Amino acid sequence: MDYYNDTLHALDRGKYRPIYDRNNDGSPFWEIWLEGFFRAIYMRADDWLSFADNDDRDLQRSVFILTRLREIVRADDEFKAMDLDDGLEEAAPDLIPESVMQLHNYRKQSTLPPSSNDNHHNPKTGVPKTGRNDPCPCGSGKKFKKCCLQ
Repeated sequence: MDYYNDTLHALDRGKYRPIYDRNNDGSPFWEIWLEGFFRAIYMRADDWLSFADNDDRDLQRSVFILTRLREIVRADDEFKAMDLDDGLEEAAPDLIPESVMQLHNYRKQSTLPPSSNDNHHNPKTGVPKTGRNDPCPCGSGKKFKKCCLQ
């Protein structure tokens, strides 16, 4: 849970960097990270479908990058290469964190934090306040007071 919370805080600050294994030549082995990312997507596939119908071009770009990188990694004999694939593979270690931050920002903007009492709203934003004993809006499963309130 500590790593999960550290990752969320890095995403919120715009400083997320995935941890990649290294190839023998020292270059990032991002393909394994990407495979794990897609395994996580399949665990909550219905939640990810909301990205498909969005008109936000930055969000569409991020989804395309991650999806295309996965297609490149899983390429078989029927795979049709695109002109941009070589550049995409080369830039993958930097494009992946940018894309993940974009997805995270979209998710944060599209959901309101849970609240036990809808009558309590932040007067400046009109957004419901999260109570100390409510589940944390970061999704950790902990109470707000034991997680992000700190």
